[in-house]
Amino acid sequence: MSIYTKNGDKGTTNLVHTKNVSKADDRIQLEGTIDELSCHIGVLKTLIRDGDTIRFLEKIQENLTRIDAGVADPYNREYKINDDKTELLEEEIDRLTGLFHMPKESSLPGACRLSAEIDVTWAVARRAERDLAAVSVKFGSDTGSKKYMNRLADYLYVLARYEEAEAAGQKTGTSESVETDTSSENTELHASGTEKVAGGSVSVDTKVENSLISGTSDSVDEAVIQAVLRRMGMQNKITLDGAKKLIGKIEQEALRRGKKAVIAVCAFIIWILIFKLLDESPRWLASKGRYDEADAALTAVEEAYRKAGKVVPELTDEQVQEIIEAEKEVSGVTELPWRALFSKKMIRRTITVSVGLMAMNLVVQTIVNWTPTLFVMQGVSVGKSLYMTVIMLIGCPVGVLLESLLVDKHPRKWGMVVLLIAIAIAGYIWSMQTDEMVIMVTGFVLCALTYYYALVTCSAYLGEVFPTQLRLRGGGFANAMGRVAAIVSPSIIAGCFAAANPAGAVYTFVGITVFVMALIIAICGIETRGQTLEKINDEVIKDFQEHSKK
Repeated sequence: MSIYTKNGDKGTTNLVHTKNVSKADDRIQLEGTIDELSCHIGVLKTLIRDGDTIRFLEKIQENLTRIDAGVADPYNREYKINDDKTELLEEEIDRLTGLFHMPKESSLPGACRLSAEIDVTWAVARRAERDLAAVSVKFGSDTGSKKYMNRLADYLYVLARYEEAEAAGQKTGTSESVETDTSSENTELHASGTEKVAGGSVSVDTKVENSLISGTSDSVDEAVIQAVLRRMGMQNKITLDGAKKLIGKIEQEALRRGKKAVIAVCAFIIWILIFKLLDESPRWLASKGRYDEADAALTAVEEAYRKAGKVVPELTDEQVQEIIEAEKEVSGVTELPWRALFSKKMIRRTITVSVGLMAMNLVVQTIVNWTPTLFVMQGVSVGKSLYMTVIMLIGCPVGVLLESLLVDKHPRKWGMVVLLIAIAIAGYIWSMQTDEMVIMVTGFVLCALTYYYALVTCSAYLGEVFPTQLRLRGGGFANAMGRVAAIVSPSIIAGCFAAANPAGAVYTFVGITVFVMALIIAICGIETRGQTLEKINDEVIKDFQEHSKK
């Protein structure tokens, strides 16, 4: 067999799932850099005398070969880098740093021949890490590989410093001195309140920082916390000390992540602004017995309607009486427990909304996250794939606009069922197309249908099907189920990429799943269009009250 095949004479090559890839492609560049890195490690093996280190370097070469193969075949699980391989690098780094005095400042390469060769290898490893990041942005990549490449560069840097120390006769064989230095630095830091930064220092007043978050420095902070708790309706459910402890935990987590107080301060400011700027629902205020505030909120809404030139509908005496009677029935019921979501009268609603949000997340995540990858796998260039995807996604705001105009003109429940079936059909049709213009047109329709459905589910149905006393918990549970679908589905979709027609396989899976979900909604769902919230939820409240009396 001849060594030359002439297949690459035109400047292209093949990957496992993609043909005729330019040799200027970022993936090919990455494979070349990984090969170069492995060759440099091979040179190190000829210079290093320690047998254990040589064998460790050979394991690194094997892992690099695995990463290289994963670039060509990204959906093959055999080429994934597990965290245990990265942990081995970390263990070796820790072992080496315990054997010598690690210099606090970077040293110029060239202290000895071996350390210089390792520094060259380290520089190539850093380049490979950057190339992997570029591929990750455009095509996605194994998270474990990115961790491994980052830690590999750290290992090579430490190895170079270790060899320098050995050449200079500075090895100690113990980490005792390092620990002593670290301990003294920490003591100095705590005593002075100054954090050392490369080339200088930054003063950190920890007392001020902590008091800003915990609210212990003055009464104003405590008043703010109490006001927020009151606006949340939680002043009787969490103590001031409890709130302080919660905020303190946020601060601790922020410090652990190296962000200091910034995260906690910003989060708390946003928290306050939300409750200052957003008005509460009049219905919720009434459920808490805050009738004056509820009346004021309704008056503000009516004024806004009148200023916009709209007529505020007047309630008939029968409607007013119906509302009064409904309020009498729910008097004293300010909140329903979690178990009410799964009561006899509520379980169907919980299932319907949960399944509806699972379907929404599945379809939206598939369209937004996977479409560019599907295009690239079919031989479309990255630039063109992004262009085609953008044209498709223009259908999203169109779907939202249509939903705002038409949502009250069709039933909620059966509208969701029809939309899901339409999405399943449109997705399958889209996946079967080969003409670029037809792909973009059918994709546009698919996106419009998807976001029309998403707004019906989230904006309309979710807010109507749960009683006020259970809406937050019901909505939270349903959204959690939706996120479960978003977490689980990628692993199944990635498996579909091994098919001859990846797009067809992906949307066949999505279509079948969505169709089944439509059947569940058809069976379990209730209709809410044109009904008052009192009428929709009256039986749920009455059922809970009767159950509580028993």
